[in-house]
Amino acid sequence: PSLDRFAVVQFLLEVQLWFPVWLLFLTGRGFALPTIVAADGVFRLTIVALELPLGRVADRIGRRRSLLVVG
Repeated sequence: PSLDRFAVVQFLLEVQLWFPVWLLFLTGRGFALPTIVAADGVFRLTIVALELPLGRVADRIGRRRSLLVVG
C-alpha cells in the first residue's frame, strides 16, 4: 500500500498538477508573476546543472553518505 501511495505522489509531482495552485498561493502573498517565473527558472536550471556532478559524488562516496552530507 505504501508503494502505491508513493507512486501516486511521485506521479502528481512529476506532472506538476500542483503548480497552478502554488502560483495562486504566491500571487496571493504578493509576489509578482515575473518574480515567480524567474525563481522557478533558477530552481530548474540549478537542478539541471547539479544533477550530473552530484550523481558522480553519490557514485563515488555512496548514496547514503552523500545524503548525510546534504542534510
